[in-house]
Amino acid sequence: MKNILTTLLLIATLQLFSQIPQAFNYQAVARNSSGAVIAGQNISVKFTILDGYPGGSLVYMETHSNLMTNQFGLFTTEVGKGTVVTGTFNAIVWSTGHKYLKVEFDPNNGTNFADMGTTQLLSVPYALYAVTSSNGPQGATGVTGPSGDTGLIGLTGATGATGTPGNGTVNGTLNYVAKFTPDSTTLGNSQIFDNGTNTGIGTVTPHVKLSVAGAALAKTLSVTDADFAGNTTECDNCYNNLVFADRTTAVTGISIRCSDYFEGSINMNGAKMPDLLEDSAVWYGATGVTTAGSATNTQDVGADNITHACNCPDNFIATGIELYASDRLDGRMKLRCAPLKAGLTTTNTGIGLRSAFNLPYENVDNTRFMGLCPFGMYMKGISIYAAGKLDNQLCIYCTGIRDN
Repeated sequence: MKNILTTLLLIATLQLFSQIPQAFNYQAVARNSSGAVIAGQNISVKFTILDGYPGGSLVYMETHSNLMTNQFGLFTTEVGKGTVVTGTFNAIVWSTGHKYLKVEFDPNNGTNFADMGTTQLLSVPYALYAVTSSNGPQGATGVTGPSGDTGLIGLTGATGATGTPGNGTVNGTLNYVAKFTPDSTTLGNSQIFDNGTNTGIGTVTPHVKLSVAGAALAKTLSVTDADFAGNTTECDNCYNNLVFADRTTAVTGISIRCSDYFEGSINMNGAKMPDLLEDSAVWYGATGVTTAGSATNTQDVGADNITHACNCPDNFIATGIELYASDRLDGRMKLRCAPLKAGLTTTNTGIGLRSAFNLPYENVDNTRFMGLCPFGMYMKGISIYAAGKLDNQLCIYCTGIRDN
């Protein structure tokens, strides 16, 4: 049974838009082999564009399905907007050679297409041809017209009226940096306090150039802020004492050389901190307050193979050390401690935080043992293990300083 497609209208419209639609309209009436229209039914159509002649090379192919006919068998679609089988519609070169449209049809809306014939595209599609055609030559530049006369300068406008005075006010307290309050028209106190020497955030007693309440202070040291103290004392059954000349220099590192005599050659590194430490000092042994050259509140010398330790109380920093050399090791050890200024506290309590920089951590003789606090921390405590060799396992314990 042969089906029939009666092509009613094949339209390509030249539209003066900045972008040409890449398609052209196709309209036909679907009939069966008896010539009766196929009304109110979905059908499918396949379009093929051939180059040069009816049997020429295939340029483009697409299919359309679910095309509904009306009561007269009429359906309309757009070539170029179907399901592409092969080729690219907007790549067709309309300006060279004849183009032919082959139409195939399946009345059952499937893919069993029957050939309905091939027709040359004549006046279609001009707009698509215009897209690929070349432009004509540019015309000659026209003669430049004469320049117009310069216009007159306008009159100066009148001075505007003086505006209404603003209603902003400034309130604040001496040394506080001002900020806008929530009403956006009034200045009040911020959290920043500047006394002309130091600046504090959340505190009115800043102790360094920038002090933040509750934060640990990290004091950057210059060469003039660093200090060193050392001795070469080697004796037995005697006190070996080493302190900084002033009482506001905090110990940041210590080393002790073990020799045939106990506690020979003590060295200390320090940081000068008169802005953080009070100019006073108290000696503390293992169990409380003591004095230099005294055994009060200290671990006695009559114990071996044990750890000897002492530390400054909370809110104090070590500024010196004293040890007693005897046939037993590390007796009567004590630290000279300076209190922090008001508003400052140590970040670590008790003996402090053990430093990772302690070496050598072993039982040897005629060797220098040393320990260092990390940057921004200062010595609060010390421990030494008494063994058959001198000063085994020297450890220092450190703390930071917090501005409250």
